Amino acid sequence: VRATQSVKSVIIVTTDKVYENKEWDYGYREIDPLGGFDPYSNSKACAELITASYKNAYFLHKYKENAPQQSTVYRIGGDEFGIIFRGEMEREEIFLFLNELKNNYNLKSPDGVKQTITIGMATAFTDASRCAELIRKADGALFRAKRSGRNRVTMAREEKMIPKTSHYTQDQLQRLTALSKAEGIGEAILLREALDMLLKKYDT
Repeated sequence: VRATQSVKSVIIVTTDKVYENKEWDYGYREIDPLGGFDPYSNSKACAELITASYKNAYFLHKYKENAPQQSTVYRIGGDEFGIIFRGEMEREEIFLFLNELKNNYNLKSPDGVKQTITIGMATAFTDASRCAELIRKADGALFRAKRSGRNRVTMAREEKMIPKTSHYTQDQLQRLTALSKAEGIGEAILLREALDMLLKKYDT
């Protein structure tokens, strides 16, 4: 693959048996943990890990050669990736780097269609202080970038909260209160995180 110029893409297909079986009624997502208790299922998870390691070892070097120090690329799921910038880079520096990364992205699909990069960006302690909230803010910025036409870098913005009345069972509310106390996180924040996970599951 690496030595053949004519190869434009490689498709690796596995089944949902790659995921840790939690006996859920709904389908698994690419962000769910890999697993497999029997050899057949485990072999599918191994195929995913081998594919990811091959890509990371041989096809991310162009980014790594030009990336700022202390930055790391992670695969979130599907064609979605995340970059964590550690250190003391300014927000504007990161934005300019990501914009340059987008502008220099030069890749075409096998049918000749030019591919683009759409990026959502959030900054720790400026946009959020918790990891889950930071990811949520970046994901929200990505959604706005896609809705605005794609092929752009969009930064997180201050969110306007809109009240909405909903009804829950007594058991749900008791469990929510217990979780909030155990984690030291407000119930409203936990509900927003749960809603984000639901929207991401159905890719809305």
